[in-house]
Amino acid sequence: MGMLYGTLSAAFFWQKSGQRQVIPVRVGYQALASSWAFYVANERLPGRATSFFEDEGLAVEPIRFDSSNKGGEALLRGDIVTNSATTLTVLLNIEESAPGTLKCYAFQMHTSAHFFESVMVRKGSGIEKYEDVRGKTIGVFPGSLSEALTRALLGKYFPAEKDTKIVQLNPPLQLQALAGGQVDALISYEPTTTLALDKGVATLLEHSPAQGHCGTHRP
Repeated sequence: MGMLYGTLSAAFFWQKSGQRQVIPVRVGYQALASSWAFYVANERLPGRATSFFEDEGLAVEPIRFDSSNKGGEALLRGDIVTNSATTLTVLLNIEESAPGTLKCYAFQMHTSAHFFESVMVRKGSGIEKYEDVRGKTIGVFPGSLSEALTRALLGKYFPAEKDTKIVQLNPPLQLQALAGGQVDALISYEPTTTLALDKGVATLLEHSPAQGHCGTHRP
């Protein structure tokens, strides 16, 4: 999944009479490795009395969203001033409906060498290649982009629109669903992939499937 980081809709801090004011801000995030920069900036790391946000005069209230779509909607409404990681498709949709509303910075490119998503299958499922997913149920991260990319990927091997059931699952539910047989495979994001492999509930089918099969390196 291509991610576009650090969407801004407002200036973060200001100064008055030479003294920095503490500014409360609501920052959206998704519980994924793609939000790592937000986690680092918001934590008081060992040896530090303040977080990086606090160093800049910010009192951050983290607001968790289950998908980039929901985070983008909150950003557009003004419920948050920034979202730590937002998919490019969501931001382009916002730009189309409300041109010039957002300012975007810091891109991360996903390639076959630097990947974010992986395809995992339940141990003992008998799935060894993409053709074996036909007629199965596959779990994906919530949001429009994840499901669209999954159908594009599987569509290269069989009519995915009618021959595969895709269900959107929040990350805390994904491993439980895979181990319990509610889904046969997952298009997973970190850290879910590493957790599943470490716990032995899944077998890796492929890292970076979108780049390898959809023919593009996406921001």
